[in-house]
Amino acid sequence: MGVNDWGDPGDLLNAPALGGTGGWADSVAAALDRSDITVANRIAQSMGEHVADPDPHPQYAGSNSVQVFSPSGTGEDVCAQVWDAANGRWQTAHYDSGTRGIGPFLNGWTGTFHVRRINSTVYFRVPYGAPLEGAAATSATFMNPSQAIGPGFAPSQMVSVEDATLWLRISGAIIASGYFYWAGQWDTPAFGAADTRYASVNGASSWITNDAIPTALPGTLIAPAPAI
Repeated sequence: MGVNDWGDPGDLLNAPALGGTGGWADSVAAALDRSDITVANRIAQSMGEHVADPDPHPQYAGSNSVQVFSPSGTGEDVCAQVWDAANGRWQTAHYDSGTRGIGPFLNGWTGTFHVRRINSTVYFRVPYGAPLEGAAATSATFMNPSQAIGPGFAPSQMVSVEDATLWLRISGAIIASGYFYWAGQWDTPAFGAADTRYASVNGASSWITNDAIPTALPGTLIAPAPAI
């Protein structure tokens, strides 16, 4: 029995040099010679920037690109968007306005009011220890929401234009109802007495908005959006 009878393949052949005339070698060389896949493009894509590719291969189409930025330009809010290659546009995956302090209030009301938008939900709260104070108020209306808070935070059409708002009365812990008109006024149940001090029930309340992401933020910064 000879050596080759045991499966010895015999002498090994040298592979053709890349860039030579071998068919498979030319294919590999051509695949490696992607001058459009530059170091700058690779770095940009790794940082989440969408890079247009002249060669429409799916693996280089930027379909997984992500960009993170501050829509207001202040660095206080944050938005993350994913490139939708099928529709050729950016899709918002996450938005956070950070916590904003709204004021001053109308008609002699004082206190602190916070608002924050996360994705399509808007939260408002009266912080502990800083209730709405109406002892010197001349009206139940303490705010015009559409003016004080503004675009990007309005209730959707699924929320009634006229809606009741529950308030916790600090003295005696009486739960009372005011009224919420986004385009007009936000009322408390009573005003002008020493004990007309209110906080929001359960610490915070919320509503859904269909507004576009705001490019200008209301009020003053209380806490920036957490980094993502």
